[in-house]
Amino acid sequence: MTSGALPTGLDLNTNTGVISGTPTSVGTNTFTVTATDANGCTGSSNYTVTIASPANSIGPVTLSSAGFATNGDFQFTISSSTNTDFGIQASTSLAVWTLIGSGTTDTNGMLFFQDTNTVAFPIRYYRAISPSPWLFDRKTTVNQFPFSAVAE
Repeated sequence: MTSGALPTGLDLNTNTGVISGTPTSVGTNTFTVTATDANGCTGSSNYTVTIASPANSIGPVTLSSAGFATNGDFQFTISSSTNTDFGIQASTSLAVWTLIGSGTTDTNGMLFFQDTNTVAFPIRYYRAISPSPWLFDRKTTVNQFPFSAVAE
């Protein structure tokens, strides 16, 4: 390589010309490779490599609820792919959302969440936000648990 640099995490084998490794960040890198053959002839070429964010690959997401715990806390379970991060938000109006927790699904693809502040709100909506563009809302009152999925 005579100028520029490969993306971080990639290496060029100068004997074989193979670029290998796993990029560790997104971005665009431009570099020039110059090679010399057995007869001493040289040639060079410019390359640009763009590393993009990986496509979202989480599985289907579902919310289920056992309702209220004996202490009055609202509890629900998020089911999805294993090791998927979620942010849990709550709202009383569907207009303003507040992050109230977060977690990662376990090896069974489950994340249990318990809202310890439910008693302060007569109506409370929840949504689990993952890398997926889908939001899952749950309105909670003592006898009613409607559910809908809406694209953000």
